[in-house]
Amino acid sequence: MFSTRILKLLSIITLSTSVVVAQTPPSAISHFKVGIKENKKNNFDRAIEEFTIAIEISSHPGPHRAGKRFSPQHLAGGAELDSIEETKTITILDKFTAVAYANRCFARCRKGDFAGAIADCDQAIRITPRLAVVYLNRGIARKMVGDDTAALIDLNKAIEIDANLVEALVARGSVRKDLGDIEGALSDLNRALALDQRSEAAYFYRGYAVIAKRDLAGAISDFNEAIKLKQDFAAAYLGRGVAQTLKNDLAPAIADLTRALELDPTLALAYEARGLAFLLQGKEVEASQDFRRCLTVDPGLKEDLDKRIKVVRELHVIH
Repeated sequence: MFSTRILKLLSIITLSTSVVVAQTPPSAISHFKVGIKENKKNNFDRAIEEFTIAIEISSHPGPHRAGKRFSPQHLAGGAELDSIEETKTITILDKFTAVAYANRCFARCRKGDFAGAIADCDQAIRITPRLAVVYLNRGIARKMVGDDTAALIDLNKAIEIDANLVEALVARGSVRKDLGDIEGALSDLNRALALDQRSEAAYFYRGYAVIAKRDLAGAISDFNEAIKLKQDFAAAYLGRGVAQTLKNDLAPAIADLTRALELDPTLALAYEARGLAFLLQGKEVEASQDFRRCLTVDPGLKEDLDKRIKVVRELHVIH
């Protein structure tokens, strides 16, 4: 019924002794550690600043670089910062620098700067091409800009490097589902849950995969598990509401969709789904209000919404 997206399924690479080499300046390591802390606190602008300084120092070691700060416009990706990062200007490339790029990718992804995130992963891979998490994060960024084919290539590479990387299995399962490969999606998501039974994301995406197989009871069970593990998981309430609507259990569906919107009022698909459920109940006023809210949040859903409204009005069944 509804397409799904990767929901912040990203990984931070923490610092380890295997990353630090003799030539890595202590000041670069210090800024890197601050960046990690800021990422974990969701202070992504500050994290980007700290990783930028760590990259600059580790790529261009020397006492004149250690205290360099950047203005906000440079940190946002201005011309000077871009010129600093060109390959020809980097004098030393080591795994530490690659990891700093990878973590700046995380921060940029979380801010919605997917082009910048992809560029950071490109740099990290050029320096150290065997970091599975970098391919994972680039795959997610590519998924978020709508390039499912390139995302799948990256996620395949991540799993080739680390077959037990749960986040990559979950991400690939989601991409495969959206590409129509339901059996491949289920294989990945079942594998992810065999490795980590507490992966709410794996239950969530498997819920949508089994909806595609019309196993509505199985889908509801998976969304139940996702919600047990993460009680404020708005998209899981949306998924369960969709499954219940397809079962024609409209009252619990509307309750779940309302809960999803309480947790995340920007969830346009929840307005769409609740509006359709209201329409099935014959509540035209409530349905119209939700459809307006849906298009206010995401005008790009209009064509899809119009089609679904037409189906419900003509058949009183959501396919």
